[in-house]
Amino acid sequence: MTNRMFRLTSALALGLIMLVSAPVQADVAEEAQTFVATNGDRMIAILDEPAGSERSNHFYNWLRDVFALDKLAELALGPYRQSAADAQLADYNKAFADYIVTTYLTRFDAFTGYAFQVGQAKPMNNGDVAVRTTITDQSGKPIVVDFRVRPTDGTFKVIDVVVEGLSMLKTQRDEFSSVIQRNGLDGLIASLQESSLSQ
Repeated sequence: MTNRMFRLTSALALGLIMLVSAPVQADVAEEAQTFVATNGDRMIAILDEPAGSERSNHFYNWLRDVFALDKLAELALGPYRQSAADAQLADYNKAFADYIVTTYLTRFDAFTGYAFQVGQAKPMNNGDVAVRTTITDQSGKPIVVDFRVRPTDGTFKVIDVVVEGLSMLKTQRDEFSSVIQRNGLDGLIASLQESSLSQ
C-alpha cells in the first residue's frame, strides 16, 4: 500500500510539473518569436538603407542590442579561453566584436530587399529557444535562418545564427581553433583585426 501511494503521489507530482512547465515553455517560445520578429524586421529595414557609413553604424548598434557578443566571444574561443592571459582576453574580446560586426554585415548584406517571416520556436533543454525564420527574395526563393536566442536580463540575446543548417558559431569556433593551433591566440587576434579592417 505504501509503495502504491508513493507511486501515485509521484505520478501526480510529475503530472503537475508537466502542466505547469508546458505553459511556461509556450510563453517563452512566444516571447522569443516576438523578439526575433521585431529585431528581424529592424535588420531588414537597416539593410534596405543606402550603403554607407550611416547604414554600417545602424547595423553595428542593432547587433550590439540583439546579440550576446561577450557570450559569443567566449563560446567561439572555446577551451583556449582558460589558458589566455587577461590582457589577451581584453584584446580578443574587442577584436571579436569588431570582426562580428563586419562579418555579419557582409553576410546579411545579401538579404537587402528580402521579406522576413518568423515560424516555429522550439525551446531547448538548456533554456535557449531556437526560432526558425524564412527570408524570401524577390523571386520567391526562401532561405531558412534559425536564430538561437537565450533569455538574458528580462529579454533575449542571439547566441547563434544557423543559415541553411550551417551554424555560424560552430564555423567561427572551428576557424579560430585552426588559427590558434598554427599561430597562437595572439595570431588569432591579429587575424581578426586584419579581417575587420579589410572588409
